[in-house]
Amino acid sequence: MAQDKGGRAPGMELLEEALSLVMNRKKAGEAVDRMEEAFGSLAAVFRAPQGQLEDVAQLEEVPRRYLQLTLELARSYLEDQAGQMLRIYDLRSRADAFRPKFLGKKNEIVCLMLLDGRGHLRYNDVLLEGSVSEVPIYLRKIVRLCIEYQVQQVALAHNHPSGNPAPSRGDMLATCRVALALESIDAQLVDHLIFTEDDMFSFQESGMLGSILRHSLSLHKETLTVLEEIYKQLPPV
Repeated sequence: MAQDKGGRAPGMELLEEALSLVMNRKKAGEAVDRMEEAFGSLAAVFRAPQGQLEDVAQLEEVPRRYLQLTLELARSYLEDQAGQMLRIYDLRSRADAFRPKFLGKKNEIVCLMLLDGRGHLRYNDVLLEGSVSEVPIYLRKIVRLCIEYQVQQVALAHNHPSGNPAPSRGDMLATCRVALALESIDAQLVDHLIFTEDDMFSFQESGMLGSILRHSLSLHKETLTVLEEIYKQLPPV
């Protein structure tokens, strides 16, 4: 890793300069030393859970709040930059738009991205603070937002604080249920991303999304066929 002139990882000198505005310069340097030793880089400091960061930095109230606001401001800037993208057209652009939502999150959250037919970003926000498997809680909201924004493409994302990006059975089931719900309003699930601190899984890139969509469509058709047969056997009213 490249080092700043002072021997620090890139950006850590700037962090020390910022903290020295609200505290003793020596103490600011010691706090940055602890953060660099614990996290290794400025990016890792930004991703660190708030409680863990506070334990490592050992700052008093004003510097602690100053650091928290500095990190929140940086996250807001990244989200604003991502939100101004004209088009979300591939895995990388989806990931770049989603990732700031998960910085520093130690609990699982679910995020939703809505795109129009040409891939223009219409909506990108946290949908639920909880497990992605809690589909009934947010499924109606997804459908409602799709109708309100008149979009045709939807991307879902959530995080695995455990550090393992591999999808669980619950993740696969949630993906299937969301895909089925979207089909009923002529919208399409284009991807479901799972983020960890330094890794990511894409249902679309892995080919798993295609299999789920085919299975969902087949299941939907079978259900309609069964319902039609039941209705045929009902006595006339």
